[in-house]
Amino acid sequence: MFERFVRGWDARLAAEDAHHKVVMPAVMDGHLAFPGCPKDAGIAELAARSAQALREAEAFYAPGPIADVVFARGCLLFSSSVTTANVGNDIVRARLYEKNHQDGENDKSALIIFHHWNADENSYTTFAKIIR
Repeated sequence: MFERFVRGWDARLAAEDAHHKVVMPAVMDGHLAFPGCPKDAGIAELAARSAQALREAEAFYAPGPIADVVFARGCLLFSSSVTTANVGNDIVRARLYEKNHQDGENDKSALIIFHHWNADENSYTTFAKIIR
């Protein structure tokens, strides 16, 4: 039942916001995922680099150093270790909603919600407040 509610709610929000979405052509900018990869790399080179990344997954997915962490008023911000042509995408943003604890409860669990591409930063605020 909850799943049906969430799917319906998400579909309504998507329909309301459809006119704000920016549609861009698909591009294969391999240099964003693989440092040193030519910008015009083809499928064969991207496949080879992907296979190498899988063999070296621990190093590939290791985060870069994070030096500019800011946490204020329930919001966490820091620079991504991946830089893009869109400066707005180079900032990692997160919002914390603490769980409504029952008396004596000391639950350390967390739920992380990643917003979808092109979503407004407040897209999941209502949802997060409902499920906390």
